[in-house]
Amino acid sequence: VNLVALRYCRSRYIAIYGSATLNARYQVKEALDLAAAMQPAYIATFIAKNVVNFGCICTCLTFDDKYNCVPLLFPLPWIYIEEFF
Repeated sequence: VNLVALRYCRSRYIAIYGSATLNARYQVKEALDLAAAMQPAYIATFIAKNVVNFGCICTCLTFDDKYNCVPLLFPLPWIYIEEFF
């Protein structure tokens, strides 16, 4: 979504460069700068969420007959898995 916003704002800024008021150009430029500034945060959040989710999956891969967690790599109480997730 951020890449689409970045591309749209960049193309819109180029398209209205000479034909719009200074205020409109400023708003589009501000949106472009904001989208570009937020992109590293989105990437870092995506990586952090996937690391946590992978850890939760590795601690509880299967369930037994009573729906208790059967650990794959190391045992971890269910309450900690829920808190991390």
